[in-house]
Amino acid sequence: MSHGRAEPDLRVHRIAEVFLSLPFPLPVVILFPMSQNDSPSTVAPRMFTLGVAVVFGAIGVMGFIPRWVWPVDGPLRWRTGPLWNTSDYGLLLGVLPVNGVHNVLYLLIAAAGLISMASARTARLFARGLAVLAGLLMLAGLIWQTSRGFGYLPLHSFNVPLHLITAILAAYFGFIEGLRPEDALTAGWINGEDPAA
Repeated sequence: MSHGRAEPDLRVHRIAEVFLSLPFPLPVVILFPMSQNDSPSTVAPRMFTLGVAVVFGAIGVMGFIPRWVWPVDGPLRWRTGPLWNTSDYGLLLGVLPVNGVHNVLYLLIAAAGLISMASARTARLFARGLAVLAGLLMLAGLIWQTSRGFGYLPLHSFNVPLHLITAILAAYFGFIEGLRPEDALTAGWINGEDPAA
């Protein structure tokens, strides 16, 4: 039984090796190296935080580039509503409602993700916090009174499924991924310890 579980562990390491061989995460790998002795329960949360940093960082940066943010008028107005306390409101690539506050929030999340890669413990704590934050943002986006962030932060439209997917993935890597029985010894909770504690 245990012999059959070794193959998925090797696959996780191979995927991590290929991903970390790409040029864009190279500075992160130098700062936060991963060893071959790391188990999947320690590699996976750190890979998740790197993925969050890349995706949210890209959205945050792209949101500040005017040519990629379409103005909310004409046929696009039906997708969204007014955001009266901001002048830089638009749809990123015609899909995602963004503004300056939204961009800064995403860049802060990306920066926190990079910092959290320092260890599996901090990566799990980051994932748990992100699960709660993204869940709250998703719920706020579903309620008309809060979906525009009181006029400052767009949370509606395609932000809702984005935050829902983020909350689900973050909850998995923050609360579930480190609790697999085959990783109990290396995760440090065989005696009842929380691996993120």
